[in-house]
Amino acid sequence: PTSGLDARSMLRVAAALGVLADRGHLVCVISHDFELLAAACERVIRLNDGVAVEELAVVPSCEETLLHRVMTCAA
Repeated sequence: PTSGLDARSMLRVAAALGVLADRGHLVCVISHDFELLAAACERVIRLNDGVAVEELAVVPSCEETLLHRVMTCAA
């Protein structure tokens, strides 16, 4: 949902997704945008060829950690 958005607009989208989650809605974000994942998600499930291979808890300021884990994990 954030393709082509500037950083400020992306954070607004992340905040809106957070509001929905706080209201009890299930929010599923499918993205390769690590900044969005770090800002909007509580957990990330990494897929490889459609199979869940890893689940990561998201903590504040973890974008770099997410990127490192995804880029260095063996398939």
